[in-house]
Amino acid sequence: MNSPSRVVFGTWITAVIALSCAYTGVLISFLTVPKTERAISSLYDLPKQKNYQWTFMKGSAHESLFLGDGAEQIYKTIGAPFLEDMSDLVTTNQKAIDQVLQGTHVYI
Repeated sequence: MNSPSRVVFGTWITAVIALSCAYTGVLISFLTVPKTERAISSLYDLPKQKNYQWTFMKGSAHESLFLGDGAEQIYKTIGAPFLEDMSDLVTTNQKAIDQVLQGTHVYI
C-alpha cells in the first residue's frame, strides 16, 4: 500500500469513527430524555382539561378581561369559576409561582 492510499484509508476510518460516535450520542440522548406533551397550548384547551386549575392576579387587567361584562365567550368560560368565589385569585406573583411549581395551577 503506497502513501496516498494510506492517507485516504486513514481519513476514511477517522470519518467513520467520528460519524459512528456522533450517531451513538444522538441516539442515546433521544432514548434517555423523556418526551413531554404540552398539556395546554391555548386558552381554549384550559377549560377542557381536568388536571390543572387556573388563576390570575386579583385587581389586574386579566380580572377585567375575564370577569368583565363585555367579555367574549372564551373569556367568560375562563372567568366563570371566579364569579362567585374570588378567593382562588392570587394577590402576589410569588403566590402564583408557588402554585405553579407545586404543579396544581396554571397562572395566566
